[in-house]
Amino acid sequence: MRNIKKTINFSGGLANFCTQFIAEKRNLGYSYNTEEYLLKRFDRFSKKYNCNDVLTKDLVIEWAQKCPNESPKTHASRLTIVRQLGIFMLRNGRSAFIIPENLYTKKQSDHTPHIFTMKELKALFSEADNLKPDLHSPFRHLIIPLIFRLLYGCGLRVSEATHLRVCDVDLDNGVLTILDTKSGKDRLVPMDISLTERCRAYAERLHRISKPDDFFFQTRDGEYFARQSVYAAFRQLLWKCGISYAGRAYGPRVHDFRHTHAVHCLKRWVKNGYELSSALPVLSTYLGHTTFEGTSKYLRLTAELYPNITAAVEVKFGKLIPGGDIQ
Repeated sequence: MRNIKKTINFSGGLANFCTQFIAEKRNLGYSYNTEEYLLKRFDRFSKKYNCNDVLTKDLVIEWAQKCPNESPKTHASRLTIVRQLGIFMLRNGRSAFIIPENLYTKKQSDHTPHIFTMKELKALFSEADNLKPDLHSPFRHLIIPLIFRLLYGCGLRVSEATHLRVCDVDLDNGVLTILDTKSGKDRLVPMDISLTERCRAYAERLHRISKPDDFFFQTRDGEYFARQSVYAAFRQLLWKCGISYAGRAYGPRVHDFRHTHAVHCLKRWVKNGYELSSALPVLSTYLGHTTFEGTSKYLRLTAELYPNITAAVEVKFGKLIPGGDIQ
């Protein structure tokens, strides 16, 4: 599998173990991209303790303190990665304090996805198309409109879109190759004709002389377009469109484009009389879910948002419609 990310170098007193731990996880088939960034934060944090191949209790306990406005999920992720690092160090004969699991609880997110209406989507795409060139990000006004359409039109995760390379975008057949996904599996994602045409126009403008391994959405330095830049543009466009933003924990979020894609697909299939028992596995594969449960949660959300099709959903899938929140 091709490495599509920037190289992260650890430099603290536990640098060697951090590097070896990440390498072991990837050798087992895990992508471990988000975890690597969390471990880099810990690596920087550990420097003030001047530790040398020892994961001390004082270091771990201070790292375990909850940050202001930090969600339980983020807090748990920070602690989990250091707990796993400690277990790895013990297996390799080094001293390490292991965070007790009862010190934190990874709560399920209470976020309810915002499913954009067609009116909201039209407004967002229109405002994105009217973005102006930016001195510090000269391709931003071209990248953002297409990225947002890919997030909704293909149900991509943000990182899947930003990590695309020129060779991953098949402009002849209208198919994206998504590598190094959250689940660690690759997949092919077909695009509709209009989205393929937009990708062709974008490539004609920015990639006439690009190499196959260049990032499809790249900065002037040749790096991939940062997720933070996508988030910043999204917040800006929400404000311009008059779409209320309730805060980081409540959204709307960029990831809600993906939720909207799934719900709109299910709504369309139910209205057109498609057999969902056959269609749902297709949606699951398209979205890159590793379990059917991840996709079946959209059944409940679709039924809640569109009461007129609730009966059709419940008749065929009443026992599959789960409670709880979508992750």
